[in-house]
Amino acid sequence: MVVCLVSRSNLFRSGLKFVLQNSEFSVDDEVASLLDVAKRNSPPPDILLVQQPDDLADFHRQVAFLKASEPSPLVILLARSMNLPQIAECMSCGVDGYLLEDISAEALRQSIHLVTLGEKVYPSQLVQFMAAKALAWERHHPQPESPLSEREIDVVELLTEGASNKLIAERLDISEATVKVHIKTILKKIGVRNRTQAAIWGIHRGLACAEDPDMLPIASLDATGRDDATLGLPRHS
Repeated sequence: MVVCLVSRSNLFRSGLKFVLQNSEFSVDDEVASLLDVAKRNSPPPDILLVQQPDDLADFHRQVAFLKASEPSPLVILLARSMNLPQIAECMSCGVDGYLLEDISAEALRQSIHLVTLGEKVYPSQLVQFMAAKALAWERHHPQPESPLSEREIDVVELLTEGASNKLIAERLDISEATVKVHIKTILKKIGVRNRTQAAIWGIHRGLACAEDPDMLPIASLDATGRDDATLGLPRHS
């Protein structure tokens, strides 16, 4: 797939080109800002890999504009730090991935691949924070556990690794339709609303967690709770 690098820094773009060389992604274009992409008459590239700009309000508007085009590009932001209000804004305007600039090269390539499969990819620290908040909530609102079958436990373990329905089907040698049925049953049994909360439920109970510490697909931010909407988390070391 064709990637366009968006950054005012020549050095930053050169580093990303080096990271992506010999991968499935071809860096075909480089621009200073999303505005340069929006001004073009030609269709946007498949993937926009964007270094965090100084003006995030303009960034959000430009992403929303590009997302309204056909075909719609995939947009991944490389941010300086993890900030929950900023992540929420990015999700609302259509950003497909929010990663930190100090992500490893391999994790970046894997993250881009996951985005092309339809996943929303965010730092694993966000999941850890969500898990801590969900656990604190459960301590004050205890709920009876619903037993899962052995196959459903297998599905939850793969959810904690950020696996897509397609990957779960391949790993368990079942159809994607069957995976969807399992996930629907799991959500009902354990009393959660989405696959992210199911993954957090699994993490709490000692099931496998994400294999790569730098990234993890996320379905929603519901588990953080609205009271923490203004909390910013520091960049990890």
